[in-house]
Amino acid sequence: MAIAIRLPAGLKPWAALLCALGALALADTAAKAQTRTGDVFRDPFISGPGQGPEMVVLPAGRFTMGSPESEHRGFGDEGPQRMVEIGHRLAVGRYEVSVDEFSAFAEETGWSPDEVCLRWFSGQVRAMPGTNWLSPGFEQSGGHPVTCVSWLDAQAYVDWLNHKTGLTDRADRYRLLSEAEWEYAARAGSDTDYSFGDDVSQLDDHAWYSRDRFRPYGNTHPVGRKLPNAFGLHDMHGNVWELVEDCYSDSYEDAPTDGSARTSDDCPDRVVRGGAWDSGPDYLRSAQRSYDWPSSRTNSTGLRVARTLPD
Repeated sequence: MAIAIRLPAGLKPWAALLCALGALALADTAAKAQTRTGDVFRDPFISGPGQGPEMVVLPAGRFTMGSPESEHRGFGDEGPQRMVEIGHRLAVGRYEVSVDEFSAFAEETGWSPDEVCLRWFSGQVRAMPGTNWLSPGFEQSGGHPVTCVSWLDAQAYVDWLNHKTGLTDRADRYRLLSEAEWEYAARAGSDTDYSFGDDVSQLDDHAWYSRDRFRPYGNTHPVGRKLPNAFGLHDMHGNVWELVEDCYSDSYEDAPTDGSARTSDDCPDRVVRGGAWDSGPDYLRSAQRSYDWPSSRTNSTGLRVARTLPD
């Protein structure tokens, strides 16, 4: 594994050697943590203090993606069901990307949104002047999931994260999940409506959501406060919709079965998954799908990152 190490100018040779050995030790520790399913690791930054998000190692596997027509709940884009093979080990963010994690990117790069944030209310999209990811229309702390970020913003964050961890040119670099990977991670071996089963009465233990999606009063909540799924991932149901890599299509016809993302040059909409704090229970199901414009920012949409791990 090649490791890029940046050292301050004028550093004495013996000090440079110690810095190099320290960086190698950190990289080796992170690499060793990626060897077993269920392990949690964080990649150290190679320039400046800090670490990447907490990542959980998921195994390769197969699962049935989508839902049968009898369970579409009025959403006709969840089929046809098909078997998908995730043929690689995968590291997935243990939590949704937080405000603090996104702040490190924004402060270092000078990133600043140029449009207001949107909100769904009573089935309509409303612009909220004066709002953005730092002020999304409700109070939040650094531990809340970042919202009011678009698919394009998510790509900029991922590019920065790869630069900070030295993974830019590597096959195992950070990225968004594909839609198939997201559902595989959300189901965590289940074939039920939710990762914990079909009983909606248990949803409060696992998710932040709205019981009345047409009058959703509330806000996001700090990540990791609800129970994780069997893979150890928190907030796969609710809190914020999660941006994924795929272009949206209203059918799984001709969709990849190897876990890769469905993309094209003509991609007016990108998929979002998982439901949010202002979503009703049906929108939090593992099979449920939605979409948004690549440049759209809403106060119920955020992101989670992933890495393909070497064999």
